[in-house]
Amino acid sequence: MIPLVGMIFTSCTDVERLDFEHIGGYNTMNNGESEAYYANLRAYKETANDYNRPVAFGWFSNWAPAGVIRKGYLSSVPDSMDIVSMWSGAPGRHEITEAQKKDKEFAQKVKGIRLLEVSLLSHLGKGRTPGRIYEEVERQAEEEPNISNRKQDGQTLDKAKEYLTKGDSVINLLSGQTNSFLWQTTLVRRLQFDLKAYNTFSAAKRHINILNKYLTYPILIAETNRIFDSIFSKKADKTYQLAEGKATEIFRNIIKAHSGKMLFIDFWATSCGGCREGIEATAQLREDYKNHPQFQFIYITDERSSPKKTYDEYVAKNLQGESSYRISESEFIYLRELFKFNAIPHYELIQKDGSVTINPPTAWELEEYIQKHFKKSNEL
Repeated sequence: MIPLVGMIFTSCTDVERLDFEHIGGYNTMNNGESEAYYANLRAYKETANDYNRPVAFGWFSNWAPAGVIRKGYLSSVPDSMDIVSMWSGAPGRHEITEAQKKDKEFAQKVKGIRLLEVSLLSHLGKGRTPGRIYEEVERQAEEEPNISNRKQDGQTLDKAKEYLTKGDSVINLLSGQTNSFLWQTTLVRRLQFDLKAYNTFSAAKRHINILNKYLTYPILIAETNRIFDSIFSKKADKTYQLAEGKATEIFRNIIKAHSGKMLFIDFWATSCGGCREGIEATAQLREDYKNHPQFQFIYITDERSSPKKTYDEYVAKNLQGESSYRISESEFIYLRELFKFNAIPHYELIQKDGSVTINPPTAWELEEYIQKHFKKSNEL
């Protein structure tokens, strides 16, 4: 509830001045009147329980409670809102600033608003669960051939387990040795044949995990991993070409200064806690591969989600010397449509020929990917 400022004109020169004690709404007051108002507001919010009345629900994004412009404040949403779904920078998802914490607590404790966190089902766990755990689930979801193939992979895996168990028993009877070097070598020598029987990355990976429990010689474990990578890394690095159009033109204009390099693209915003966490998690990695002739980090945000003052301060502290681009909101929307994403952080991996990797690594998975493909800058 915000008092209105008004002026009554009685003539061209006579103006009646109306003085008000406060302008700005109850959320900037701190007096008995505001206390009573918010107590009544919270009591009203409780009447929504058990659907005793219609519930007011809304979405909120670009959370940046700083400065005099109130649109970035969660506490400035209409008092009538019962539930607000946080689209980016959701509370509790990542570390939040003191200003965000204060803003969040006012909305929850004073206004009685309930907050929800948004997760896209297609990316559930991404950016939170460590990559080494999430990778297999993500690959399985993206490959997901069909029920018949999954059933076939399950049967192949069961046969592999049976072969490992019974085969070791037979070798033990014949040679008197349990899990001998000869037996382990035999398992590795037939691995390439075994892996080609699987339809999905996840099933083949489970085969490797089971096999590695039997292997006790480092040289055989290394060979196992090499064979697996030689068969499945090609599938992991599948790419596609961008369709011609305005969105592709905008994107190519951004990356044209980095042609001939593999590009890790990070779509982010200063108002997004997860984005900042991902950027800060790669600080040492970016230092190790600084000015690399074959690889480049690219950071893209928009003017609306990253106000200039906040953007400049964050870049100066965390992205100094990096290729960071702050584009218009309309251009950013074009890129969202081009790469088909609604939430940030969002990552893309562009190959040297300009093609787009279907399964790009996240900021938390990037170190392993880069180390596998490139030497550090000081090793060149």
